[in-house]
Amino acid sequence: MHFPALSCIIKDVIETLNKSGHAGADRQVTQVGQRFANIIIDISHESVDRTFQYRVPEALMGKLRAGQQVYIPFGAGNSRRKGYVVELTDRVEYDEGKLKEIAGVVPGSVSAGSQLIWLAWWMKERYGSTMNQALKTVLPVKQKVKEAPRRQIRCLLAGEELDLALGEAERKHFKARIRLLTALKEEPVIPYEAAVNQLNLTTAALKPLEEAGVIAVEVIARYRNPLEEMRRLAEGTGNFSPGRVALNQGQQQIVDAISGEYDRGVR
Repeated sequence: MHFPALSCIIKDVIETLNKSGHAGADRQVTQVGQRFANIIIDISHESVDRTFQYRVPEALMGKLRAGQQVYIPFGAGNSRRKGYVVELTDRVEYDEGKLKEIAGVVPGSVSAGSQLIWLAWWMKERYGSTMNQALKTVLPVKQKVKEAPRRQIRCLLAGEELDLALGEAERKHFKARIRLLTALKEEPVIPYEAAVNQLNLTTAALKPLEEAGVIAVEVIARYRNPLEEMRRLAEGTGNFSPGRVALNQGQQQIVDAISGEYDRGVR
């Protein structure tokens, strides 16, 4: 689902609010200390694009807010799912004895005001999305930065041994192997992604070399730092870099602005 440009959405929202004469104040759903919660399941499918009511456990009384993401048991097997609280209420809509209980709050989830809940509903009605998709668009998301695994190919041969392996590949017309060994002769360690994308190699081409002890595919864990890699590529010092990239004036101004903020510690 792709929503229209944000500027178009904002314009439509303003027009709608002006016509209605309010900004959603009478749609306030952020309440505290209520016994039941109406929740949208975190599944973007029309069959579950409605609210499901759950009991608020004693431990969460007075602590739960509309817009928070929670864990709930769902379906016949009570599989653990995430959902968004869209309303807290004292009014039970089903047999209270059959209602399931909220399992807990998703760590790091951020509560949202009623205006955002209403905006999500408005986007759903206006643009034909599911409520879950609309909520994901308007609600703030707080996620922990994880380490991104990175692979590299290391050549285990050197000198004469590498020349012999390259010569054998040439005699047998193993073109993919020739490309890889030639690159490894210049640089004994190259990024896995570069080998696959730039040298047009496949796992099937790499596996025999790995099993024969010619190369080793290593996994390296690191934190994402795309700006640093962009800088290295622009300077021609990045991993498997083809050389300095020529930017036009507009692009260079953008790069300089981003790099300047990064150097000043702006994140």
